[in-house]
Amino acid sequence: MSEENQKQYELILILSPNLSDEEFNILEKEIQKNIEELEGKIVKQNKPEKRELAYPIKKFNIGYYLIVSLLINPQRLAEFKSGLDHHKNILRYIIAFVEKEKTIKNKPEKLTKVGGVLKLEKEDQEKDQPLADVKKSILSKKKEARKEKEEEKKREEKQKKSEEKKKKTTLEDIDKKLDDILGM
Repeated sequence: MSEENQKQYELILILSPNLSDEEFNILEKEIQKNIEELEGKIVKQNKPEKRELAYPIKKFNIGYYLIVSLLINPQRLAEFKSGLDHHKNILRYIIAFVEKEKTIKNKPEKLTKVGGVLKLEKEDQEKDQPLADVKKSILSKKKEARKEKEEEKKREEKQKKSEEKKKKTTLEDIDKKLDDILGM
């Protein structure tokens, strides 16, 4: 078994609600056997959970959710899927690739005394968190867009005010000229 070529996947199964405990155990062993035959291994498996489905699947409104984390060679994945496709007690399944988590390097926390009160502060942290970076990027773009809208509104208001001033001055000029013409 060459673990360096294996990738981690998460298999999410929705199983028939009509499964007895014995049938469930048999299905569980079949899945484990198929994974091992394909030189894979189960990393983690949760207990099946009976849940109401969002919509009927194969005329069932309830199903057992089972989540299995496994290591398997991507080239053998198609074989594994074909075994799942032909099982009558599996209502639906999905296999998702799991990226390896990046490590988070936390520096230790330190106690500081501020005004007679002890305060726990984290020192500078170095984090490899691409998701956090994406969130920051999205938030900064939203802030920039808001600022641009506000600036645009301000420009429009200034332009309106200057146009109104011009209208007022032209009306005042017209009044003065009329007064001059009429001799008032």
